[in-house]
Order: sequence, then C-alpha cells, then structure tokens
Amino acid sequence: MVWPGNLETFGPIGIILKPRSDASIASICVDDAASHIDPVMGKRIGTGLPFSSQAVLDTFANASRYNEWIVRNADTIGVFVHPSDPWHVARPMQLADIPGLDQSMGDGELVGSVSVSLPDIITAFPGLPVYSFSGGEIVKVEPCEGSLRCSAIDPAELYR
Repeated sequence: MVWPGNLETFGPIGIILKPRSDASIASICVDDAASHIDPVMGKRIGTGLPFSSQAVLDTFANASRYNEWIVRNADTIGVFVHPSDPWHVARPMQLADIPGLDQSMGDGELVGSVSVSLPDIITAFPGLPVYSFSGGEIVKVEPCEGSLRCSAIDPAELYR
C-alpha cells in the first residue's frame, strides 16, 4: 500500500486493487511479509497479521520500507505509476537491441530493464485508468498534447 507519505514500492508501476469485502484482505504487514505461494494450499501466505482495524492503523503508523498486504478476491481498478522514480520494467529483449552492446557477442534473448512511457502503460493495461500522486493528492494521469496531464480526484471515487 502506498500513500503520499510512503512511496516505498517494489517497482515503479503497480496495480490498484479494490477488495470485494473485508474478508478479501488475507493479511497486513508493516514491512516485507516475505510472502510466497504455499505449494500445499496453493495460496499466497506471509508473515502479516489478519485484517483488523489495528493492523490497518499500524500500516500508516509503522510502515518501514514498503509494506505488504495480501489480498484475494479483488477487482483491478487502475494502475499506479510512481511520481518520481523512473518507469523502468523488466522485459524480454534481444541482445542486438541493447544500445552500445558489442555485436560480436552474438544474438540471444535476455530479460532487461526497459524505460516505458505512459502510452506504453496504457497499451499494456487497456481500459484501466492510470493514477499517481502530486502535491499530496491522488491524481489521474493522462496523455495530453505530447505531455502528461494530472487531474486531482476524490479518493472515495476509486472505491465506490
């Protein structure tokens, strides 16, 4: 979970989830919960605490680095882009496409870091709005005449 006072993320681009009910929040951790898929249960588990009002309050009061919530049965309602970190993602790429790489190394494929733009993100997540933070507010980010336009929104609109 991120908010204007805590922008520690695992990456610069993420999805925004709307839990279908309180029961959709399986656990809450104020740090990295070391979550993983349990091979027996087939579900993601971690070191977080069960959902409670105190666990939610602790997220805001005691977050260190990034915090981790395990959520099930949720709808994806948008995409989050970090307001200041470069938008780099891991993507398969050809060695020949890496600028400055000695072509005598041959060709092949690897997973490398690639810079992406807002149009790239919109294409990768069709139909989903893109959000970020600006001036302590949640903003909707849209392309506008070769630039980006950020429009403040009411956070309650996301979860109606």
